[in-house]
Order: sequence, then C-alpha cells, then structure tokens
Amino acid sequence: MSGIFDKYVILTDLDGTVFDSQLNLLEKDVEAIKYFTANGGTYGVSTGRTMVSANPLIHRLPTNAPCIYNNGGVIIDPKSNDVKHCNYIHPDARKALKEIMNRFPNLRAAVLMGDHFYNVTEFGDGEKPFCLDVPETVAADIDEIPDGWYKVLMNVMDHPMEEIEAFCKTLDYPEIAFMATTSYYYEVLPKENSKAKGNRKLMEVMGWQDKTLVAIGDFYNDLEMIRTADIGVAVANAPEDIKAEADMVVCSVLEGATADLISRLEKM
Repeated sequence: MSGIFDKYVILTDLDGTVFDSQLNLLEKDVEAIKYFTANGGTYGVSTGRTMVSANPLIHRLPTNAPCIYNNGGVIIDPKSNDVKHCNYIHPDARKALKEIMNRFPNLRAAVLMGDHFYNVTEFGDGEKPFCLDVPETVAADIDEIPDGWYKVLMNVMDHPMEEIEAFCKTLDYPEIAFMATTSYYYEVLPKENSKAKGNRKLMEVMGWQDKTLVAIGDFYNDLEMIRTADIGVAVANAPEDIKAEADMVVCSVLEGATADLISRLEKM
C-alpha cells in the first residue's frame, strides 16, 4: 500500500542526533518514526559505532531498513544479521597504530573487529577505558590481534585533539583515513569509508535509486553525507559550519529533531 512517505529514505546518525549525551531517546521521536514507516517511509541508521556498540541503541528505534556501521564500512540488517556490505581496514593500520602509540603512550585505544574490542592500552583486561556504552574489552598486544580490523578507536581526552590530528597528518599510509568522529574520539578507518559512501551503497544494494535520500547528523563525520544526500539535514546542536552545509536545519536533539524532520517532510 502506498503512503505519503513512500519516496523517502531517512538515514540518521545516532549520537547527538537521535540520542542525547546521556543516551536518552524522546518518545515523540519514536512515535514520529512509527508514523513515518507506517505511511511508507524507510528509516535506518548511519553511524560510526560498531554493531556491538550501536545495536542496543538501534533496537530502541523502529527501523525498517539495513543499517550502516563503522562510518560506512559495514551494512547489516540488525534484525536478521544479513550482511549487505563489509569493508576492512588495510593491514597497514597495525603499523600506523604503533606509530601513534609510540608518540602518545598514554593514549587510550582499541581495535574493533566484529563483536570484539581489543584493548591495546595499559588499562588491564576487561577495563572500559572509553565510556560507559563501550562493551567489555580484551587486553591484547597489537601484534597478537589478527587481521580483519573494522577500525581503531582512540579516546583522546588525555591529549589535545589538535596534537593527535597534526601528528596523524604526517603519517604516510595512503590506504588509511584518520578522522575525528566526536570531540574526544579519533579513529583510524579504511580510506574509502564514509557515511556518505555507505549510504549510497545501501541505496544501490537495496534498489532504492528512485527514492529520495534524507541524511541527518550533527558532527564532522556526518558532513559528507549531509552534503551529498538529496536532502541533507543538520540538527540545531551541530557546529555552525555543518549547519551551513545543510539543506535543512531542524531543532536540537533535546527538542525532538527526528520528529521535526518528519513533520517537515510531510509538508513538502
């Protein structure tokens, strides 16, 4: 049955866009998503998080589409676990991580592989060196971790972000990307990974080329997907330069950004 939102695919960032800093979710947003999908809309997630970290949040949302993880590197249906696309980081990430750790020995870092978080810092087995929503990690030496890394996650709260970024710009690894994904997370990713490319890959594999892609986010790893979507949306709590690139700016995450977006789409 056709609906008023048939032509729209919304792909959303999680942190700062749907969930606030305490991982709270507004009921008005949940109800708006249900209304959107019940009337023909397609709703999914495009996040920098891995499956282990993201799925507890995604399962709180009434999604009806495969979701994009690891900043575009992995596309999986969170309900069926059907893998639509997967891209691993180049093995040179091992060398890059060693260089970074040698330069910043107190940096908190973990290697992410599927549902495994390998802690390569001196915090001990089972510690949680990042934040409360990061799952249990297993202590491991960098050389002991097998290939097939999704990404490297670094918490830079003990160092100025500018120092980390400046150093990584000096590294010569053409197959690897270095990116700030929040104000305190810095990541090592496959060069070709981005939420924008992941979003378009999802549209391709699902045969949704005739639909209108709506991408909404709040931070710099969302910027490319906001720029390249058919309708790029920023939330009011995003930095000013991100909002300047958006086709639409909705209210803040604390006020119900998703509900605001869906209301605006209904009026278009």
